[in-house]
Amino acid sequence: SEKVVAADVQINVESLSAVEYECRALEELRNRTDIALESVDNDTNAPVSYQEKSRVDSVVEEWSDVAMYLPKVNAPGSRIGSYREPSDGATCVAFLQPLPDDLIRHLADFRVAIDKAFPRRHSWLDHSALHCTLRSLDWS
Repeated sequence: SEKVVAADVQINVESLSAVEYECRALEELRNRTDIALESVDNDTNAPVSYQEKSRVDSVVEEWSDVAMYLPKVNAPGSRIGSYREPSDGATCVAFLQPLPDDLIRHLADFRVAIDKAFPRRHSWLDHSALHCTLRSLDWS
């Protein structure tokens, strides 16, 4: 994970997607509507604010203390079944595609290391479903 963090790769988000899903992993979508984002100054490489970078860094930093992070990983709802079992819903997300080549390589190395350290104990979500959830769109 240090290589992923150290890579300091920027992912440009050019659209948001309103999706109706059949499973929380977003590997099965019933409907997807993409909404293009327009930059006010048309600069797609505008720097991220210190506040936003700090917020992301604080989430990523949780991974560095395994003893503190494992209870979160092992919490109810963090099992692959909760992501892949049938579950209807709607959400607004930013799909993380296409990923920068450097990040793809680092993630591939990370997956190999995890699979080697914990054989048959981890299931990976489909690469095309990688996303960042902005908020639920469920009205019920």
